[in-house]
This record gives sequence, structure tokens and C-alpha cells, in this order.
Amino acid sequence: HDTENRCMNIAQDIHNIRKKNAKQFEEDIMGELQDLYLDKAVFKIHFEKTKIQKEGIDKIQFMVSINKGQDLSLLNETASGGEISRIMLAIKTIILQYNTIETIVFDEVDTGVSGKVASRIGEKMRHLSLKKQVLCITHLPQVACLGHYHYSIEKKSQTDDTVTSIRLLTNEERIMEIAKMLSGDRITNEAIENAKQL
Repeated sequence: HDTENRCMNIAQDIHNIRKKNAKQFEEDIMGELQDLYLDKAVFKIHFEKTKIQKEGIDKIQFMVSINKGQDLSLLNETASGGEISRIMLAIKTIILQYNTIETIVFDEVDTGVSGKVASRIGEKMRHLSLKKQVLCITHLPQVACLGHYHYSIEKKSQTDDTVTSIRLLTNEERIMEIAKMLSGDRITNEAIENAKQL
């Protein structure tokens, strides 16, 4: 019984710390979302009390409202692919400030976005790379052009298996790869010029 009481006291302390920091976390996420063209979005952390478990006595859910006047609902139930990509980037950006992780991998975090939103996502990741090593897997030229290094990853099917290779691109190869992202396999002169500008 004594052990149970001690556990409950610790769980309550954890709950209080979470509640205290949730407001700041919400504000930080909202600030990031402003930068990612989700300025009407609202992000809230919902707490629900549970039976004691190893993580404490909280069930925590991320709630969002993307558009003005829209009710809050679970992040994964209401947002589109592109919106989830941006919200996840915002969450990771904030969490990394309090983390000792030196390398972060973004695997197609730009899914479902294009144009100026893609450029902003690329800029966010480049800014993160000032403090952390960032590896980004992308098919978007607006994101790829912002990397300090550009690797090409290729899969080739052989008779019995599939081989994946990776190689660092030269500046000229990089221009051609970005041009391919812009125009598909048939690379046009316009795409090459656009890739050079990017």
C-alpha cells in the first residue's frame, strides 16, 4: 500500500509538470505553424486521467483545428497529409530544442505540399541544420535545393534481389537531379535553367 501511494505521488508530480509545460509547448507549436502558413490553426494538448501505468496517470492527445471556427479534433483525424506534415515538422522542431539528439531524419515530411509551403519547409529544415545534423528524404526540388549536400538513392532489381545504392552528387549532377524533379525523366532546357536558379 505504501509503494502504491509513493507511485501515485510520483505520477501526480509528473502530471503537474506536464500540465505546467503544456501551455508553453502549445504556444511554441502555434508559433511554428504561423511560419508554415497554418496561421489559422489552433493546437491544444488534451489530458485525460487514466489508471496508473509506467508513463503516469495521463492519456495525452494532440488536438487541432486547422481553420477558423472549426472544432478541435484529434490531429490524425482532421488534418490533410500536407497539414500533418507541417504540424509534425513543428512538433519535431520544438522537441529538438530540449533534446540531446544530434541527428534527425525527415522522411518525406513534405508530403502533400508544394510551392511556397514546400520552400518554407525546406527553410525550416535548413535552419534546424545549424544546430543538428538533418537528413531529409524528399522528392521536392524546393526542399532538395536547400541542402548542403545532395545524395541520390537508387534501387535496382537484379535477378534474385534488389540493391539500393547511395552516392554524393557533384554540383552538375545535382542540377540535373533537381531538373528531373521539376520535369520528370524527360529533362528540358527550361528545367535545367530553373534548377540552376534554385
